[in-house]
Amino acid sequence: MLDKIYTNLTKKELKQALIIHYALCITSVGVPILLVLLGYFLNGKVYINYFLLIFLLLFIWSVFNIDFLKKKNGRSSK
Repeated sequence: MLDKIYTNLTKKELKQALIIHYALCITSVGVPILLVLLGYFLNGKVYINYFLLIFLLLFIWSVFNIDFLKKKNGRSSK
């Protein structure tokens, strides 16, 4: 499935996509931590909602894309 998404991209575009997915991965970890800390300081309780599930799914999706793009960049450079 990911192969269909990235078939027509050049090597430079693949590297840019890899950088974007690294940023998404870092953001999907950092933002929920900030939201939980903010909720704790404002209300005195830790709220873990289904809203944070979106960030978990984004993290998993980014990891799969990073793995695929690393393999594709490695394969194309050989």
